[in-house]
Amino acid sequence: LFFSRESFVKTKAAKEHVVAGWASKVNS
Repeated sequence: LFFSRESFVKTKAAKEHVVAGWASKVNS
């Protein structure tokens, strides 16, 4: 359970990072 939760948090953070990078490209 702990491993799954940690993986979920990392995946969510990675997605947010990708979205942030994409948004910065669009806005620049």
